[in-house]
Amino acid sequence: MGGVHNLDDQTVAAADGVCFPVSRVGDRAGAPVVLVPGMCDNRRVYWTSGGAGLANHLASLGYDVWIVDRRGTRGYEVPAGVRRGWNEAVQLDLPAAQRYIARHSPFPAIWIGHSYGGVIISRALGKPTLDLSLIHISEPTRPERI
Repeated sequence: MGGVHNLDDQTVAAADGVCFPVSRVGDRAGAPVVLVPGMCDNRRVYWTSGGAGLANHLASLGYDVWIVDRRGTRGYEVPAGVRRGWNEAVQLDLPAAQRYIARHSPFPAIWIGHSYGGVIISRALGKPTLDLSLIHISEPTRPERI
């Protein structure tokens, strides 16, 4: 199980019709772990083709890893006049990603955010936008215990 895990790039559409990229990492066996990059990052903060990164590590441990990039990144255009900020991420994009991932896994997801990604996850948990029955909330732990 170690080493480099392939990416399966997919597209998710939010309720306003704007599409954004998600990447699925690994062989999809275990509980889903959803990784949300920071403001100036993308999936590369979690995955590298050389096998480094949290996504490769978690996939090696058997998790079904998903990386949710922001709208307007990786070549996905946002139509003129459509916002791609904080509120859209919290109220449209994360719920769309959650529904999409839930259709592919019977398990509740573990959500991990880096910087801005952590902030928008926290904001979404404080609003009625995410289905909390589909989220596993746990105390922080040491990486070697994941």
